[in-house]
Amino acid sequence: YAISRQKSTICCDRALNNCSLQNCIIKNCNMDSVDYQGSEFYCCTFENVSFHGADISSCIFKNSCFIKCDFNATNFIDNNIINCAVTSSNFIVSTINNNIWDKCKFLAFAPDDTSMYSNEFYFCIFEDCVLISAIYYTIFSKCRFYSTQIDSYILGFQYGLRHKDLKGLRIEHFKEKDVSTSFLKKDLSRIYIERQMYIEKNVFDMVFSNNIGEDLDELVRLLFNYIDIGLIVKIDEVRFIRKILNHIYKKKEIPLFYYIFIINDLQNKKFFEYKKLLSDNLFCEISILYQLIYSIKMEIESVYLEICDNLLNSKPLLENVTIEFVYKRRPNYRIYEIIEQSSNYKIKPIRELNGSFIEDYLLNNPDILMYLAAISTILGVNLYGFFKFICKSIKNLVKRKKEKNKAEDTIVKKESVSEILEVTEFNKNISTDNGIYREEIYYKISRTIISHKVEIIQNYDKNNLKKININEL
Repeated sequence: YAISRQKSTICCDRALNNCSLQNCIIKNCNMDSVDYQGSEFYCCTFENVSFHGADISSCIFKNSCFIKCDFNATNFIDNNIINCAVTSSNFIVSTINNNIWDKCKFLAFAPDDTSMYSNEFYFCIFEDCVLISAIYYTIFSKCRFYSTQIDSYILGFQYGLRHKDLKGLRIEHFKEKDVSTSFLKKDLSRIYIERQMYIEKNVFDMVFSNNIGEDLDELVRLLFNYIDIGLIVKIDEVRFIRKILNHIYKKKEIPLFYYIFIINDLQNKKFFEYKKLLSDNLFCEISILYQLIYSIKMEIESVYLEICDNLLNSKPLLENVTIEFVYKRRPNYRIYEIIEQSSNYKIKPIRELNGSFIEDYLLNNPDILMYLAAISTILGVNLYGFFKFICKSIKNLVKRKKEKNKAEDTIVKKESVSEILEVTEFNKNISTDNGIYREEIYYKISRTIISHKVEIIQNYDKNNLKKININEL
């Protein structure tokens, strides 16, 4: 469909709610003061369209483009914009808040006197843009910048830009253009400290960080230290820290033991006393942050139990199987030490290799297996990849057993394959009756890891622990 009018109003009732438009070309139209809510636009082109004073919220734009459009005094809030292009469009005195932009391209994007608050940009491209306006509490994830200008002050109000990204940006620092990164790092840190903006200083430091996990741990601790000593905390700061934490968790940017540290710190806080100290809105935001952290805690534990079940229920296949930890360098606090300090078991690796240091442990003992499952869950560089690897390995072992039987011209009984895959009576007892026992093992490992926080960070951050594999001897 094509809609083309010479600046006439497209909607007489000024409302376009809960609509779905596909493959439309909307050109030279006046959509001023139109109310859009809950509408969907797929493969649509907006060219030379005026949205002056419009309210566009809770909409989805997919595979669409905006060419030379006017969004002056427009409210653009809570939208999902996917694989879209914004080209040479005006944003003057606009409000662009709480939107998620995924795989979008911005060309000559220069918002003026515009509030851009709490947006998330994933895999976006910015070309010939001027991001000097109020761009606060923003998430950037794997975005690219070409000939794009940015204000230095917002670097403490965003997460996701890294040192290498700054090299592709033209940074304006308090009216001084194209400042060096070294000068910027020193001077902006000084400004944040002088203004007692320690949370923003911490976020800014993450641009140059070699360990995001430690920075996230410190950021959450700093927030609650602010509250505990009675300093002012803004609702936007709490919400932004929650968004950073959620983003890092979803993107699996750090090992899970950093969340174990955060959870342990917060368990020692007297949460309900905050209700007496904080405004209702701030306490509500703190509660949402707690809920997020609690949900992460529950998810980590549930994945541990799932891995445990998967390994225990497949024990007939694991007699000659090892779990392999691959490091960049040999850790000085070893896996077997974690197990020994969490239990009465004495265990040593069956194999060690130098170079990229490798250690292997047998999975033939049910109790040791559960300890290793807990350690692998908490330390795992790529937990879900590890879990898939287990499933794949078990399937491959089943396949090899079948092929071996065929090669020997033996008759494989119907029940033999199911016996391999099904839970034996012994394993049923482990996976159901001893659920509390498995949880105790998990908490013992967690406490040991927490008590050796420094060694764990030094030896098991993803900069050192590279992979966890399941191998057959």
